[in-house]
Amino acid sequence: MNAHRHAHRGRPGRVRIEITLDAARLQLVIRDHGDFTGPPPVIPLCRPSRADEGLRLYVVAKMMDEVAISRDPYEPGLVVRMVKLLGAVPAEDPSPIASSSAPS
Repeated sequence: MNAHRHAHRGRPGRVRIEITLDAARLQLVIRDHGDFTGPPPVIPLCRPSRADEGLRLYVVAKMMDEVAISRDPYEPGLVVRMVKLLGAVPAEDPSPIASSSAPS
């Protein structure tokens, strides 16, 4: 939604979303193909008080392990790349944590 609103300013336009998932990580790449000019937005390090100061970018950066915003070198528009590292699923422990057995 943000990519479309900012890149195309409410007009029809393309936004491409790529999702890659494996055992170690989830990666989302959003390409907006818009006509945005200027440098890519900077992700704030401290929590902004307003959305127009980068609050959404701040929240995304806190939720993900990696976030990068750059210009697409081959097409107009911006590329937002987000990565969430997935923890290993612990092996099932055969011993029960608690046992409840009725006295015989």
